[in-house]
Amino acid sequence: QSSGSTATFVIVAAPDEAGGRYHLRVGNVGDSRVLLASADGSLIEGRGTDGAITTDHKPDNPDERERICRTGGTVQTVGQVARVNG
Repeated sequence: QSSGSTATFVIVAAPDEAGGRYHLRVGNVGDSRVLLASADGSLIEGRGTDGAITTDHKPDNPDERERICRTGGTVQTVGQVARVNG
C-alpha cells in the first residue's frame, strides 16, 4: 500500500516599527509547496518548484535522492512512483 505525508508552514513576524517589512519563514516537507500572493490575489513568483517559494522534496530528484541515501534511507520505485524507505 502506498502512503506518504506532506506539510507546509509559514511563520509571520510583524514589522518592528510602523511602515516596516513583514518577515516570513516558510518550509515544506514532501511534495507540497508554498505559494506567495499579494493582497489582490496575484501570485509573486518564487525560485522554487513551479514558481513557488519552496522546492518540492521528491525522492526522484537527484539532490533529494542523494540526501536520503546519505542519511541511511533508500529510494524505491513502486509502480511508477519513487518512495522513501528508512
